Amino acid sequence: MSPSSWRLLDFTLTGCSRPSLEVLELADTPEMPDASLYLQASGDQLLLGGEPYRFLSFNAFSLTGCGNDDERFDAAALDAFFTSLRPRSLVRTYAFRGQDVTAIDAVIAAAARHQHLLNLVLTDAKGSCGDDGVEKDEAWYGSGFRSDYLPWVREIVTRERDEPAVGMWELVGSPVDVRSATLRAFYDEVGGVVHTLAPRQLVAS
Repeated sequence: MSPSSWRLLDFTLTGCSRPSLEVLELADTPEMPDASLYLQASGDQLLLGGEPYRFLSFNAFSLTGCGNDDERFDAAALDAFFTSLRPRSLVRTYAFRGQDVTAIDAVIAAAARHQHLLNLVLTDAKGSCGDDGVEKDEAWYGSGFRSDYLPWVREIVTRERDEPAVGMWELVGSPVDVRSATLRAFYDEVGGVVHTLAPRQLVAS
């Protein structure tokens, strides 16, 4: 598959031009739910259930535990939030290395119960919200990400790769202070790992 076949719309869902060495040790992917249940892409069009898909929704970073105590969601609040959305919404929230994975699981389960989708952000440029607390720089995007971030990507994507409620994985939120070629190589490598682990889930930038 060529890199051009992964290009999606103006929000730039990314593919990979070559696989990372990280994928060579992976076991065979188990049987997954029917492909039509997943958010898909065809050229510059998103599809859901084979039909064109567009969404208007929320950037709700506090769903998985980020933010102040009074901003966090218990099970009842999660259900109330997803009940309030228009049908088949896509919600952007965090799935950072420093967060409680059970809280991430709970958000995914709630989205699935209410037939919504998620855009899960795997880190951000500032290392905020329980992540590493260090701002990403050229060196991190060049190779530093392999030491702690990439193992987390492998862990969380493997954990959720069979879940159609995960519409897309956003590799890093708002990257800055990095050369475009370095960022492109970062997306290619990490995107390659995600595509290999979870071939029916999209990758976003």
